[in-house]
Amino acid sequence: MTELKALVPIAILAATAACASNQGADEGPEPGGADDPRRGETVRSICFRSTINNFSVIARDKIVLTRGVNDQYLVELAGGCDARDAFTSIGVGGRGGGSCVTKFDDILLDRSVAGPRRCQIREIYDWDPDADVEEDEAPDPDA
Repeated sequence: MTELKALVPIAILAATAACASNQGADEGPEPGGADDPRRGETVRSICFRSTINNFSVIARDKIVLTRGVNDQYLVELAGGCDARDAFTSIGVGGRGGGSCVTKFDDILLDRSVAGPRRCQIREIYDWDPDADVEEDEAPDPDA
């Protein structure tokens, strides 16, 4: 029985080490990254600031802004901004005013209790949610 108790910590350590070794593994292209087929061409501006009706966070520094169903744009945030801070809503703060959002305008992330955080837009791209995103095939163990 004592031998069994001694094996339990070793089994836990082995399981933890196995999980840690997989954390750095290549899990395919970054969502919204250059290899993502949904990411289209760079866009100078999106002109529906007051009618944005939805957003989704797809990566730490990437948000998709939506108007209706068909108008969708990928917005990359600059610096250390974490799009996952957008708990309930976002806003758009412009430098030049007007109805268009451009590079260097701000996305305001509602962080609930902590209040909003300003995050500068680094780049804007067309976004096609229906583009085929291929699933990576498991590597052949015999190769």
